[in-house]
Amino acid sequence: MSKAYSDSLYKLIQALSKTEKRYIKLYIQRLAGETYSYSRLFDKLASQKVYNEKRLLSFKHLAVMKVRLEENVLAGLQKYHSEKSISAKLFREIHAIEILFQKGLLDNALKQIQRSRKVATHYQEPLALFELVKWELKIINAMGFVSVSQEQMKEKYRHGEDHLKQAINVLQYSLFSNTVYLRIRKFGFFRTRAELRRFGRIMKNPMLRTEDKATLVEAKYYYYSTHIGYANLEGDYQKAYRNTNKILNDIN
Repeated sequence: MSKAYSDSLYKLIQALSKTEKRYIKLYIQRLAGETYSYSRLFDKLASQKVYNEKRLLSFKHLAVMKVRLEENVLAGLQKYHSEKSISAKLFREIHAIEILFQKGLLDNALKQIQRSRKVATHYQEPLALFELVKWELKIINAMGFVSVSQEQMKEKYRHGEDHLKQAINVLQYSLFSNTVYLRIRKFGFFRTRAELRRFGRIMKNPMLRTEDKATLVEAKYYYYSTHIGYANLEGDYQKAYRNTNKILNDIN
């Protein structure tokens, strides 16, 4: 029986754009260790039209090299895209807050929390906002509660709960949307109106009657996406068009 080879690293490298490949090659070359061997393996995999492990057997400890190279490619890819992603930037800043906290630089950590909170609020990032509240409360505790009253502390906890509720709200609307599109992708359209009506009970959920219950832009996107998918199932393409325009004109 022939041995099955893992091609996950090959698929990852093949999925990279030219600029990503250039960046990651430089990233790998800056790492300590046998950089030349890893760089050479990267080039071999990038040049293959079809994955062929037999052409890689000249590399010593190939299985280990593939695992390590895949880790490095993913790390480089994260670094390459981190500046473009607000979420990634915020969670890097939250990690910086953790480091400042561990070093006892509590005032510095609080200043970073204020800066990060402005960004997270502007871009509606509820999970980042929740993490910032958690760290602020840890710092308040470490400072002996000298800067807050009981009511102020309770208010911070309420803010944390609100951020979690917003994240859950997005998740709930995502479930509505994915339920509709799973139906379309896996099973196609309904054969009878009775089947459509049974499935259509999902649309009677109070959360889908008006967009007002969708608290963030992302939740509103899923709200309209759900209505677009269901309108297509109904064959009401005008309704689907109207909801598509809502996404394009009102929430983008």
